[in-house]
Amino acid sequence: MVERDGGHVLELRGFPGYRATPYAPVVDLLERELRAHPDRVAVVDGHTRAEVARLVPAALEGHPETSRLDGPGAEARFTDALAVMITALASGPFIVDDAQWIDSASLSLVAQLARRVTDAHILVVVCRRPVDPVDDPILPAIAEARRSKGLVELDLRRLTPDEVRDMVERIGVDVDAGKLHAETAGVPFYLAERVAAVAAGAASDDIPAGIRDLVRMRVAACGGAAQQILAGGAVIGRSFDPDLVREVSGRSADEVADALDELSAHGLVVAPGGRLEIDHELTRSVVLDDLGLGRRRILHRRAAEALARKGGRRRAAADVAAHLQAAGDDAGAAVWYSVAGERASELHAHIEAIGHFEASLALAPEVDPRLYERIAERWTFLGRYTDAVAAFGSAAAALPAADAWRAELGLARAHRRLGGFTLADAHLDTALATLGPERSAERSAVLVERALIADRLGRDDAAAAHAEAVLQLAQSRGQSMELAQAHNLAGLLARHRGDPAAARRHLTDALSIAAAFPGPAARMASLNNLALLEMAEGASDVAEARLRQAIAIATATADRHHEAALRNNLADLLNAAARRPEAIAQVALSATILAELGGVGAASRELTPEIWRLIDW
Repeated sequence: MVERDGGHVLELRGFPGYRATPYAPVVDLLERELRAHPDRVAVVDGHTRAEVARLVPAALEGHPETSRLDGPGAEARFTDALAVMITALASGPFIVDDAQWIDSASLSLVAQLARRVTDAHILVVVCRRPVDPVDDPILPAIAEARRSKGLVELDLRRLTPDEVRDMVERIGVDVDAGKLHAETAGVPFYLAERVAAVAAGAASDDIPAGIRDLVRMRVAACGGAAQQILAGGAVIGRSFDPDLVREVSGRSADEVADALDELSAHGLVVAPGGRLEIDHELTRSVVLDDLGLGRRRILHRRAAEALARKGGRRRAAADVAAHLQAAGDDAGAAVWYSVAGERASELHAHIEAIGHFEASLALAPEVDPRLYERIAERWTFLGRYTDAVAAFGSAAAALPAADAWRAELGLARAHRRLGGFTLADAHLDTALATLGPERSAERSAVLVERALIADRLGRDDAAAAHAEAVLQLAQSRGQSMELAQAHNLAGLLARHRGDPAAARRHLTDALSIAAAFPGPAARMASLNNLALLEMAEGASDVAEARLRQAIAIATATADRHHEAALRNNLADLLNAAARRPEAIAQVALSATILAELGGVGAASRELTPEIWRLIDW
């Protein structure tokens, strides 16, 4: 109906395996839509296209090359560009199908789109199976839509025996409705497949075991070459392209073309939006199960080698790793999972990165302790400090003595966030004990943490002494990142002791230096601390702008704890300005995050009040 009336439906589709690869369904959507409807994005500017081209090079086809803007705010510009491009393509419903199989980075983008599309008059429809709320990145957007009365929720349940009987009568097929319900358990997909088979002339005795036999019957109706191509496609994934299946199957291009025509005629392969897919995941599962182990491993090896040659694909590393693991090459899979983890980290897809790093550790013949560090860093970004402590502990035990200070520093940071100041200090002592005077940069990083702990405990003189030492070390080295952190620390402490002039001087220097540095963390911290200073001075408009800039950085980098603190600070500002509804909305978003980080609703964690007290850093 939408298409008939001149509209256009966008569909973001999840498949099993997609949750391990950040932005995989977004790439599929943009490649499909840009190829089919380039006219819809004619008004999109060059910088937006350049950002989208990070994932989909086709965004720049037919347009002059435009340089991307790296540095501060790059992550926010990247996700905003994706949202702009998708919004430009839409002129009707935006459907997210099988969201339970979509990665958290893509779902976070969906949440951002849901907030944008109100003005664009686009209906967002999300279809998914129930997921764990603790690890649900789209839950805040759903909660926000529910509060604003912009959400309609439908629970698609299994059909009852009476409903199946009614369906059979309406369709007019000769089948025992009671037996049909017992065989399918009322699952709509199974019902549709079973009824379709009966309607096509299959007798009930032909399918004694139900749906699995139905799939095997459909596959058996195809020729040998078609079955071989179907097996190759099933190994690749439910969705595949002809060139890749040709390399995996070992058939010629003409043979692949003929086989795909045959599979399409039998309905086993479909092409929604021009991309080839096996019709149902159930079909794929049956085909894979029926392959012998030896044959399946050979095909997985071919798929890994073919994907490794296509290194330009954004999700190739995770796919190569999975295929090598399925082929029985654990050592090779470990290497590629590590690469996939680094790629996911670059896209701030922390959950996916952790999964890849953990897979690498599990499969590698020798443990790489740096992977424990990478895992701990991702948990820290997510505010999962108990998990971070466990990972940093493993890193500290496995790293060489010269590098163990990094894990000790990470342990101190995590314990400070959890309120364990004595433990944090002990880890800082251990870190400093391994660092000689010549390692000034490393000692500076440790002293920053020591100053923050002293400040939190009200030891002003000790905090000031540590901050001065950090500033002197940073000035002697002349490193931008260290200088930005040192000035931010000095400004934070000056504000705490009631010296606004010194605070402004240091924080302005911190922000100026951080603006030229690619890492967003220092800029986010100095923006927040300057905003708090300006709030106290009554400059609420400037403070609000700074806080919103900092929130954009935290959101883009999935820095959950800092995002919650920033939203809380913004809520205080809005409340003071008598903008109560906006303040309540920010408090609700902050509380949702903090409740997750503090362990509310998670039986394995205890409530840690220190998490709720983060204001500045």
